[in-house]
Amino acid sequence: MSNTNRKLQDLLVCPYSLGPLTFTGNKAESEITKEEYPIVNGQIDLRLKRSKKVHVDFVVGEELNLSSINFNPIETNKEQEVDFSSLAVPQHMSSEILSYFPKAKNTDSFVLDLGCGTGLHRQVCEKAGYKYIGLDYRSRGASVLGDAHSLPFADNSIDFVISISVMEHIQYPWIMAKEVMRVLKPNGRFIGMLSFLEPFHEISYYHTTHAGVLTNLKIAGFEKIKVLAPNKGWEGIEAMSNMHYFSSLPSILIKAINFPYYILHRLWWKFAELTKRIHYHPFNDAYRLLASSGSFIFVVDK
Repeated sequence: MSNTNRKLQDLLVCPYSLGPLTFTGNKAESEITKEEYPIVNGQIDLRLKRSKKVHVDFVVGEELNLSSINFNPIETNKEQEVDFSSLAVPQHMSSEILSYFPKAKNTDSFVLDLGCGTGLHRQVCEKAGYKYIGLDYRSRGASVLGDAHSLPFADNSIDFVISISVMEHIQYPWIMAKEVMRVLKPNGRFIGMLSFLEPFHEISYYHTTHAGVLTNLKIAGFEKIKVLAPNKGWEGIEAMSNMHYFSSLPSILIKAINFPYYILHRLWWKFAELTKRIHYHPFNDAYRLLASSGSFIFVVDK
């Protein structure tokens, strides 16, 4: 392995025992369970090979305090640490999201792209100064193959975690969130995006409201919520049309089909807001976006 990968080895653990691994040739072996994990073309396979029981405590009887969070659309972070203006960034990574990327504290800081796919976010992560780790369940573009329910990283070993449009594909998302909390260093940041009014796709389990997102984060122990916002550039009608209703059409035609509905929708909401015809929920643009977003964005610190 390269020098960077040798440093990565220090972070990796057995996904069952969370104990150390011994690396020899083209495999790694758990020092506790003696389980062997192959390394093929530099990619280590640390996926679970058998079932694993995980204990999660749920506290019931406590009301979720939604009023403590500002659910307005994400705005540019006034304390932005990294300048991405010279990069051609992925379309779904808005300038507002990127403004919350923390700058790496040193040359040994690692970012985990959880559910990395082909490694689309590698360039923006490296621009922020991080050593990039891509974890996915099956992608060839990942440096580590693993399961989000049992991350193969030591406690407090990762400086920054991003997970874009992944959590809805996790069978038990609160366990994934707890795993992120475990592997993050103190004061480490977790930036994510997950589905709300998107259609079922690629075996998605939980398409979650803002209240559901907040619940999952709190179950994991995240209390420092910096952003929990509807994705202003991805409303539900657009998500359903692009991903399901008219998925084979060019985007310009989809926009043309949606345009009359979108205009009528906005006119009705403005009329209802001015006349106060309906009282069971607020008729304002902030609530409209919250109730009809295709996905939600969150930024939390450990």
